[in-house]
Amino acid sequence: MSAMCKICEKEFSSQFNLNKHLKNVHKTKPVAVSYKKSVWSYKCEEPSCNSSFHRNQGLIDYLLMCHSIEVESETRQFKTLQDFQEWKGDIEKATICNYVPLRGKKMSASSGRQSCYYNCNRTGKLPYSEKGENKVANKKLPKSQGSCKLNKSCVSYIKLVKENGKEIVAVWQKTHYGHENEIQHIRLSRADREKFVTTLEIIGSFKIDMQEGVRNKDDATRVHLCIEELQRSEFNSVLLYKREGDILESFPLEENDFCLIIMSQYQQHMLVKYGNNIIVVDGTHGLNNYDFELTTLMVVDNFNEGFPGAFMFTNRKDTLIHQIFFEVIESKVGNKISPNTIMSDITGVFYQAWSSVMGVVPFQLYCTWHIDRAWRNNLNKIPNIEKRKEVYKTLKMQIQKNLEVILKKYYYENCKLWAYCYRKHCGINTNMYLESMHKQIKYFYLHGTTVKRLDKGLHAVLQYSRDKMVEHLIKGTKGKSSIHKRNILQRHTTAISSQFSAESIENSEDEYQLEEIIQEVQQREQRKCNIIVYVVKEQQAINGAERLEQDKQHVQSIFNALQTNNVEMTKLTRLGAFDASKRSRPLRVTLKDGDSVHRVVKQARNLKEKEQYCNINISLDRSPKQITLFKKVKAEYARRTDE
Repeated sequence: MSAMCKICEKEFSSQFNLNKHLKNVHKTKPVAVSYKKSVWSYKCEEPSCNSSFHRNQGLIDYLLMCHSIEVESETRQFKTLQDFQEWKGDIEKATICNYVPLRGKKMSASSGRQSCYYNCNRTGKLPYSEKGENKVANKKLPKSQGSCKLNKSCVSYIKLVKENGKEIVAVWQKTHYGHENEIQHIRLSRADREKFVTTLEIIGSFKIDMQEGVRNKDDATRVHLCIEELQRSEFNSVLLYKREGDILESFPLEENDFCLIIMSQYQQHMLVKYGNNIIVVDGTHGLNNYDFELTTLMVVDNFNEGFPGAFMFTNRKDTLIHQIFFEVIESKVGNKISPNTIMSDITGVFYQAWSSVMGVVPFQLYCTWHIDRAWRNNLNKIPNIEKRKEVYKTLKMQIQKNLEVILKKYYYENCKLWAYCYRKHCGINTNMYLESMHKQIKYFYLHGTTVKRLDKGLHAVLQYSRDKMVEHLIKGTKGKSSIHKRNILQRHTTAISSQFSAESIENSEDEYQLEEIIQEVQQREQRKCNIIVYVVKEQQAINGAERLEQDKQHVQSIFNALQTNNVEMTKLTRLGAFDASKRSRPLRVTLKDGDSVHRVVKQARNLKEKEQYCNINISLDRSPKQITLFKKVKAEYARRTDE
């Protein structure tokens, strides 16, 4: 592209030649030329600025001159390349960024000088493009947190220079521009990766079991040592611990009772943050050999997933122990938790304890899965299998309807706790959040084996809680990718890339209905002079013209038999393609006017009395909508007649 000198108004074929002219003739430093934002990758992000530059330094000078934004720079010297790599790793951790080599080393042939550039890892083009008009999508799909590439360039970089026999000099442009330093776009350093690999190799070679450590042969002692270890840790998650044989003055528990309540600081944070919406509470067995039940208090987080708020291992299953459970949680949290909805199984133990401690909840719901299981268990009392199936089918139908009279005998008083019609906008139907947690603990953490030791079940629960915390932190940083979100994004992208105008669809529903009505009226107007004649034998003529002439003669004979005078045919066609192996095609006959049509159709019922034409039917030429409506009316009439 051509360029002009603003001092002497001389034109040059390229910007390069102009820069040489300014430097040699006018003894001035060339000023970087700005272009539109869509031209180069070094873009100015300031409001109402549409400039871009070919090189990094051009944008840096422009920001300082036009927007008073200064890019900090620092120069350091290193004796060895290893010292530089250590310094680079330290600044990457401190500033939450990565610097990646732009290309290989460059060497000057004359001076032997080597140089290398490390750019900010956010610099670069997206590895994928949005689907839309005039765009082609690459094979690579976007990550849940999005690509680390900005589709533009950041001004931050490190220039490494090494001369023969001299120290290594690093020039660091410290200021990042056009993005925030975010942890989800940072990779682990090579040193950290090697450290993790070494740790895993040691664990594998010595067969160290990370899930649990056997501290004593006696199960009670093992559990006690594990609880003491938790209590001594910096983040003590044990809220209440009562061994068998101990006596607690603060709670009315018997001497042989066992109770362990656990809630970490992160669980407390999640319970306070999301406890005002949905609370799910339930118990499960199978995590020990002592019939100790694990009771879990769970909330639904911002990703619509269950997160455990607190755990309790205990041998009791009554309202008193759950009151203690909720009282300890309230004491730790510092105030009452007031959810909009609480869901449990069909026993009233959990809600009675909750309402006595935390207060009444607007919506108390039974889990429909527990209701279904209870119905199945009770249906076994019916000896007749066919009757049992019929009763179960009826109950399944009624759970979705508000038929209180039919279910009055068994579920009338509690219909608001299980009927779908009473749980609108509650956001939950089943406690599958808890069922999913129980499945993961039993089959993924405990590998589906029968657990006899309480400390093993306790370790599995603690591990699950830790992993859920890490998973939630990662999702909070990177975001959660789901098919639902991907479909929304795809529809959004399609809408943006289309040429669709909102103005063109104003009152679209009314206009669409009006257009349908107009089309229907036009179709009926076109068909008002037509009749359809069925079961007219199709003549086996040589060509179509002969068949048409024979059809006209046959139809005229039918009109003569009906004694309809002054009926004039203007057009006659067979509907469909000719096939000698199939039955005769219907005939569409166009008459002169609508009066002739009504006279022919009215007299057509008399054909039943004539032996020669008794199988022939004549009807109006109806539109598709008329045919559909006629079939519905006919079916409804038949149904009512049968009743």
